[in-house]
Amino acid sequence: MTWTPPTDVKRLEFLRETRSVAIVGASPNPARASYLVATYLFAHTDYEVWFVNPLVSEILCHPAYPTLADLPVATDMVDVFRRSEGRDGPLPEDRARPLRGIAFGTNSFRNEARHG
Repeated sequence: MTWTPPTDVKRLEFLRETRSVAIVGASPNPARASYLVATYLFAHTDYEVWFVNPLVSEILCHPAYPTLADLPVATDMVDVFRRSEGRDGPLPEDRARPLRGIAFGTNSFRNEARHG
């Protein structure tokens, strides 16, 4: 069976039905995309936001968990911020949990502009 991406209407429906989001690869560094996404979600949505990062204990005054399996809840959506080489198996410890959606963010920004 071939996967077909959801329509825009289905994506919007999914986002409206989502109540909780785990950010895998969340960073306490304000320069990282995951930090920007987290601050946006806190400021502009009613989502419960959970952080997954084994290297820190807290991000934006919220606890960070080492793995998805360590979260106290099963989230509706997972937003993964990992380098592309780490995306082959981003959720191996969480395959048994029900999951409605996965989004892949980016945690890097490359400015190709050159000043002469």
